[in-house]
Order: sequence, then C-alpha cells, then structure tokens
Amino acid sequence: MRCVLVAHALVVVAFLAAGCVSAPRVETAVAPPSFSAGALVESTRVVRADDLVRAPGTIATYAVLSGRRQGATLEQRHDFSMNSPDGRELVISERMRKRPTDAWVDSERMSLTRSDDGLFILREVATPEEDSLSRFDDGLAFAAPELESGESLDGASTMTVRTLVAGKPRGTGEATRSLRIVGECDINLCGLPTRAIVLELVFDVTLDVATAHVVSEVYVVPGRGIVAEVRREDVRILGIIPRRRDETIVLVDFIAPNPYATKVR
Repeated sequence: MRCVLVAHALVVVAFLAAGCVSAPRVETAVAPPSFSAGALVESTRVVRADDLVRAPGTIATYAVLSGRRQGATLEQRHDFSMNSPDGRELVISERMRKRPTDAWVDSERMSLTRSDDGLFILREVATPEEDSLSRFDDGLAFAAPELESGESLDGASTMTVRTLVAGKPRGTGEATRSLRIVGECDINLCGLPTRAIVLELVFDVTLDVATAHVVSEVYVVPGRGIVAEVRREDVRILGIIPRRRDETIVLVDFIAPNPYATKVR
C-alpha cells in the first residue's frame, strides 16, 4: 500500500493528445543512478503543490537504489482523469521493470482531486501486483497550495480495501497522513550537486486485518519536484506477522509538458 508521493501542479496541456507538439525533455542524471545527502539544516523555504504534484503530461523516471526492488526502474505518468472534464481529477500511474530487457508491469495508480482552494486530496490507491484497491472515504490531504516550515499538512479518513479485479472486501479501518518540512540540505543526485528541501511523510493505516506504518524522507528541488525518497515501511498482518520494507528511489530524468500547447478536448 504505497503512498509515495511523487506529484505536481494542475495545468492545461496538449501533451495528453497524440500528435500534439512534443514535450521537452528535462535532463537530470549526469552519472549512473546514485544519491547522497549532507547534514540537515533549518529551512525557511516554502514547498508548493507543484513541487509535489507534477503537471499532467509529465513523465518522471526513477531508479530504485535499495530494497527488494533494487535495480528496477519506475516510470510515473501524470494525467487528467478521463472522468473529469473540469480538470479537477488527476491520475498518477506507475509502472516498473526490473531490468532494461523486461516488459513494463503496472505497479500503482493514485487518484487525486483538487479542491477550490488548491488542496490536492488522495482518493484511492490501486496496486495491481497485490490485486488491491484502497479507497479513502473522506479523502486524505496530499499537497497544500503552500507548505511553510513549521507547518504540518495532516489528514485522516476511514478507508476500505478490496481486491482490484473482483472487488471482494479485504478490510476496513482508518488512515492518517502527515507531511511537514524538516529542513534542507546539500545532496548529490546522480553526480549532480544541488540543494533540496527535506520533508517528513508519515502514513499510518489501522485495518481490522493489518496495520501499516510508513515514514519517508522526501527530497524536493523546486522546479524538478521530488528528486529522491528514502522510505521505511512496517506492516503487521493479523497482529502477528511482521513485514519490513525499506526503499530508496532517485529521479534520473523527466519529460515536462509543453507550456505553449493547448488542451485538446
């Protein structure tokens, strides 16, 4: 049940339509995938929604540096929902391949909505590899228009989990999500030194059949979005079967939507 947040501001673009002006590629990696971070210092900077939720039409590529999926490549696509003519619904879909010669496999799909004040709200997470669909009945606050140091974006919701294919019930319970800026630091991103704002993401789920506790350090570079994430997940099934997963991912490049194109309806 991942809630990685990799994400970006809602704009109108024609990259979504085949045959439109191609989107520019933003080069990121200058060396093999790698990541390191220096000492954390206090930050007074602001993280905006478009630093956390990329614009529809964006394709971001991440390398998995550690964890059970180490060596895999993740591709995240950001699109308007086909069921949202007003552009208020966004879908972030992720696919994975373990090796360059492997076929891509769908791994996650997150559905978000945007409120009138610009708050992005997480509605559901589909995980095909686990045949799982998690729905947050009240929605979970995902990205604020602006998040300042010292502030925390908190959300809570009841939730239901069903199988993705057959829709059979798997569990019910509650989820909470908290996001806050903890500082900034110098990082080395695939051989490229830069400065990142560091956020702490805490995601907790309590179901009748399982519990999950996720803590992530999220590294954000304004203009590039989330460039790295160090994630730790503890899951306990039926109160007795523990499972621990750690993972580090790093951005290797992304294709940004063309700002001069217009949306085709």
